[in-house]
Order: sequence, then C-alpha cells, then structure tokens
Amino acid sequence: MRLLIGSDDSGCIKELVANRGTNTSEQSALQPLHLEAHLERGLNAKAHQMLQISDNECLLARMSGDIELVSWSREPRGGEEDKPVFEVSSFQVMATLGGLLDGEKMQELHKRSQRRAASADRFVALFALPGQPQRYFAATMSGQFHFLALADGDLKLQKTFSVRGPVEFAQLYDLEETEKLVFAYGGEDNLIKLVEVSRDLEQLEQIWEAKNVKNDRLDLKVPIWPAALRFLQPAVSPASEGLNYQFIAVTRHSHLHFYQTTHGRKPFRSVDLLPNREPTTSLEVVGDVTPLGNVKSTSFEGFSIITTDTKKSILQFEPSGHLLGKFGGSDIKGFPSYIHVQGKYLVEGGLDRYVRVFELKNRNMLLKVFAGGKVSSVLLLDVSDVELPLSKKEKNKRRHKRVLDEDQEREEDNELWAQLDGSSKRRKSKPRLDG
Repeated sequence: MRLLIGSDDSGCIKELVANRGTNTSEQSALQPLHLEAHLERGLNAKAHQMLQISDNECLLARMSGDIELVSWSREPRGGEEDKPVFEVSSFQVMATLGGLLDGEKMQELHKRSQRRAASADRFVALFALPGQPQRYFAATMSGQFHFLALADGDLKLQKTFSVRGPVEFAQLYDLEETEKLVFAYGGEDNLIKLVEVSRDLEQLEQIWEAKNVKNDRLDLKVPIWPAALRFLQPAVSPASEGLNYQFIAVTRHSHLHFYQTTHGRKPFRSVDLLPNREPTTSLEVVGDVTPLGNVKSTSFEGFSIITTDTKKSILQFEPSGHLLGKFGGSDIKGFPSYIHVQGKYLVEGGLDRYVRVFELKNRNMLLKVFAGGKVSSVLLLDVSDVELPLSKKEKNKRRHKRVLDEDQEREEDNELWAQLDGSSKRRKSKPRLDG
C-alpha cells in the first residue's frame, strides 16, 4: 500500500509504503518498507485537507491559508540481495494560492461559541467540482467558499463567497446534474442551509434552511451543532411539491437526523446514536455512493454509516441506530480526528499518531504505522502490496519441498510403470480360447 499522510509533525506530508500486516507497535510483525517526510512547513502550516487530482498530483490545503499544487515523480529503490524492489517519490510544489483563511472573522465567531478556546480558521472541505475539469472548491470554518481553477500549471482564485460561519462541513450535491451547484453547510449554532451557486459563479443564493428540533423533555432548547451531512437521491413520492432534497446529518450531540425538504424544515426522524451524548464528529457512508460520498438511493435503508466520538471510538451503525460494530476496538488510544472511506477500505488517523487502514467488510485492521505526529489527513494512493523476496529459511523450505515433490513424483511414475508392466505380462500369459 502507498499512502500520503498529512502530519502535524513539522507540518510535513509523509510517504508511506507498507504491505498488509504491517504493524509498527509489534516487533515481530511486518515493518514499513518506506516512511519519509517531505515539504516541511512548520506546525502552523500543517495540511488540513488533501485531494488527489491526477496520477502524480494533489492539492494541499494548509493551516497557513495556502493551497498548494504538489507534483511527484518516482524512482525505484531496493533490489539488493534479499531486498524488495519498490518506488519512492520526490515531491515538488508547482503552484501556491495564499490568503484563503480569515482569522479576524474567527475571533468574532468565538464570542458566541461554546468552545473554551478560540479556534483558528481552517479548511473544512476540498474537492473537485463534478463535470468541470480542473475546477475545485474549498470551504473554510470562517465561512469562505472559494472556487479555484488550475490553468497552465497555475492555481487561480475564480470567486469567493461569504456565508454564515462557523462552518463545520460543506457538502456538494453530485447525485445528478443540476442547473446550479447545490451545497449544504452548517456548524456550531449554525443550522443546516442549502445554497445554489450559478455555474458562472456570479451568484450564491440560499434556497432552504433547517429548523431546530423541538425542545427536550425539560423544555430546553436542543443545542444546534450539525457536524457532517450526506445527500440521498430525491424522494420518489414527495409529501409536497417544490424543493426535493433528502439528506442525513450527524450532530455534535450524537444525533442522526433525517431530512426531506418536501416534508418540512425540521428532521422527520431523529436517532440517538450514543447513550451518554458523547460528541460525534464525522460521517462516512458504506454502500453505493458517489465520489463525494452521497448515497445513490432514494431510501434511508440499505446502507450503513460510520462516525467517530471525541475519545477513541470509530462506530458503524445502521440508519436505525443499531450498532454494527467498532473499528480498532481498544487499539485506538486517542481521538480519531480523520476517517475516510475509500473503496473497500477505511483510512483512519488522529491524536495517537498512528495511521490505520481497515477492511470495510469485516472491520479487520490491515495496517498500523506510527506517523510521528497527529494525523490530519491521508490519501490512499495504491492498495497493492510490494512483492517481498523469500528469506533464507523460506528458500530452504521451498527447496526441500521441491525435492520431496520430485521424489514423490518419481515414485508415483515408477508405481504407474510397474502397474502397466504387470498388466502387459498378464495379457501375454492368458491362454487363447479357440471358438
């Protein structure tokens, strides 16, 4: 496997090459073939978001407010006696676009925040715009929606819109082609909103806003803090005419909300995921999904979700709230701040400074490597394993087996010839009967 790891350790990215079964916490297990730091920028420029845009390019969104276009080339390594052959990468920043964060706005937003310490502005989303080659979108916690273009090897800022912050997530609807780009966003004390952006990037318009759920049993207002959202396909038999969007959202208060815009502005169903209201911070879907993780279904069934709490748990639920299982179990020792479903795998990293890869179908851990610093983001570039040369013990074992196989084959041949020879002699000695 080949991974790029965004690490808080000196604000670098690290290239990891390792096979399934690698575990740096066990001396007897396989160890990484390659782990090397690149593009160090310091702790204040750690990579919050990473996006692969081609076979040898990615975008890095850094805490410094820069988005970098990074290219890499590879050359072989190894090949000595009993050493595996694999490729390692050299990285180069090809273009940089800066000044995309707004620290002053975050100071204003902190005045109405429940957080004890002020949060620095950061990137909360970075993805490619479907159907628009070399066009990208980045969202910030302060409420900046940036639209970027890659042209002639350079990054250009096409347009920036300001929305209400703080923004914990920004999700694009990509289940079908729409006349305008449709985004959902929300955050602390910031109800979920749907906005449309014209394809020419001239206008952003809010088209829908959620309402909070009813007060709790003590008639107290339920805190507003949506943390992540995924769209579904439009309802087949909508309750009313008009705007037809469906989505699910998790909140920092461990609720899973179900929305249909034709049903109203409040969630039509709400599920408590965790009994003690531990904060849930992320949302990934396991099932038939789009490149941006939206659900290719009109039904709120037939898929599962993965979320994290702020302690150490990665939990998989049915939409009903039934717990299917946990990833990592007691192996994870700190907040799993980053998770991402990619194909058949779940990639995880966080405060305990390990990066892990799990198999979705059984939640088995395939890889665990100490990254040296808190893991902020991960790209899984390749899932194939490097062919390892045989050890002397394995070579001797195979040689011994080959000798045994040859002896057995020779013995079987001798037995077969003996049987054939015996049959021939019996036919010759058998008296002929004249009619």
